[in-house]
Amino acid sequence: MLMAKIVDNQIIEFIDTDKPENYPDFVEVPEHVPSNADVRFFHEDWTPKTEAELLAEGLIEPDPEPEPDEPEPSAEEQARWKRDGLLYELDAIVSNPLRWNEFDDETKQAYADYRQALLDVPQQPGFPEDVEWPELPQE
Repeated sequence: MLMAKIVDNQIIEFIDTDKPENYPDFVEVPEHVPSNADVRFFHEDWTPKTEAELLAEGLIEPDPEPEPDEPEPSAEEQARWKRDGLLYELDAIVSNPLRWNEFDDETKQAYADYRQALLDVPQQPGFPEDVEWPELPQE
């Protein structure tokens, strides 16, 4: 017979004996009960309590509510993200002094105009649904 000693609702010791009367501080437990189990999670007949019972007794916390899904980005956000990405790519060109100095004045002005056109995208009449994206100048 499997027996367990319980202290503060915790199984602290298991024994297997044929003489339970020799162990008055122990109670009989079935084999499915794990060692160092919290006995509050079981009924008196050692059947496990349901999740609802454990919640009602405050032995477990309910699962947290799932985080709400991120809303779809608006057309304005998407257009600004695209514009910001194009500006980032442009900055890699114009902020490199070695590369910038190789351009002639006409090319430098074309990049400056392109950059300004990107910055002006939100002021376009059809923004954000109908955007005319400026084209990157050819090197």
